[in-house]
This record gives sequence, C-alpha cells and structure tokens, in this order.
Amino acid sequence: MDSDSFCSSAFPVVELSIDSPSWLCSVCFANQHQIELQIKLLAEAVAKRLKLKPNFRISVLLSDDERLRQLNKEFRGKDKPTNVLSFPSSSELRATMGGDFIGDIALSYERVSCESIEFLKSFKEYFSHMIVHSILHLFGYDHVLNEEAKLMEQLESDIMISLGFSCPYSSVKVDGAVLADNIDNHA
Repeated sequence: MDSDSFCSSAFPVVELSIDSPSWLCSVCFANQHQIELQIKLLAEAVAKRLKLKPNFRISVLLSDDERLRQLNKEFRGKDKPTNVLSFPSSSELRATMGGDFIGDIALSYERVSCESIEFLKSFKEYFSHMIVHSILHLFGYDHVLNEEAKLMEQLESDIMISLGFSCPYSSVKVDGAVLADNIDNHA
C-alpha cells in the first residue's frame, strides 16, 4: 500500500509492533488484532474531540521496562523505565513517510500494569488513557506548563468519558482516605 492510499483513509492507521509477549498474555486482549482495534478506536476518539479528520498514521511499540528504559535514556537522558514515550514526527520525517504520519508511541507492559493497579483502574482503561495521552502529545499538546496541563487533562478526561471510562485524573477515596491520585508523570 502506498502513502497516497493512507492519506485517503477515513480512519487512523496503526502500525503496531509488539516485542514483549506479556502484551498478548494480557487478560483484556486476546490477540494483536484486538489491540490494534482498541488503538484505532482511541485514535478516532481523539480526532473527533479535536475536530480533525482521522486520516493519520501512528506507529505503536508495545514493549517492556528494559526497552523503555533504553529509549528513555537515549532520547530523554533518563536512565529509568517509564510508562509511555511519545515521539512526534518532524516535518522532515513527515515528508519522508507521508504527510499523514504523526509519530511514534512506545509503552511498557510492566509500567502500565503496575500503574493501573496503583491508580485502581483496569488494565484496559489505563492502557487506553496512556494511548490517548500519547496521541495528544503527537498532535502537539503538552503538560509542562500549568495551563497546558489543564487543557491536556481536560481533553483526556473528555475523550475517556466519551468512551465510557472514568475520568483519568479522579482520585479514589475510601472512608475519606485517598487511595490513588493519578498524578501526571508520563512522557
């Protein structure tokens, strides 16, 4: 398929690579096709909320802590694993790969799994939040400054709620004690 056929697509194209078998052993995804469908659904929801045509391509790597640690060290100078990394495409890369390629996303199974438990979210819900968060980064949204963070968190919340998930930034309280507070610490 050439790049012109991607541009005429009315839906996001997901180029999925899985280099950690843990992703396929997850209780919420039976196979690679189900993961791709979930990512496409999330990408479509982001496009709808941003009032964009969903005719873009993303590359997603589902990996593990060690690979994310390596990528984090190489690209951000941080020698530790992280849950997700987003790499928006440059104008030069878009020209090479086709104007509809918006960037790469990489996720660590271990981080997503542990953090979903920490934040009292299902694996699928937390995974979905990380994908939405990352796609917003690919479209230029960020959370470095307080105002940017508020806008990005509102978009994430709107998108997740529109898909039937809970607000990703809500605290879970039992008997007045905060059990989990989803503080934004992703790349």
